[in-house]
Amino acid sequence: AKQLAVDVDLSQDACWYTDRVMLRSIISNLLSNAVDHTRSASSVKARVEKNGAGERLLISNPSDGLTTNDISHMFERFWQKDAARSSPDHCGLGLALARAYAQSLGMKLDAEIGQAEIVFTLSGASPCNGR
Repeated sequence: AKQLAVDVDLSQDACWYTDRVMLRSIISNLLSNAVDHTRSASSVKARVEKNGAGERLLISNPSDGLTTNDISHMFERFWQKDAARSSPDHCGLGLALARAYAQSLGMKLDAEIGQAEIVFTLSGASPCNGR
């Protein structure tokens, strides 16, 4: 309905040893937030990057109206940028739960405002088979 472009760049050999249910909850929350909170006819991106510390998942979308000051509040329970624009579909718990799940898995979930986009980064997962 929003005519979004979805760009997924996941390595075929990406594999993390972790709790599948909690990881799915984290990713589902990040993707649904990206879709729900981005403007129509824009894009949502998901990719896995390798760095010296292993792999990390990045999910991004346009950041209309968000500032770097908002980052410090995003993971607070019940925080929403604009209460007047909030919908009954969101109550401000998703990112707080996603971060709590990540922490319980020994992972880290962060956000940053880039060039006109917000990027959520999930890192610290144990690679499969020691890779």
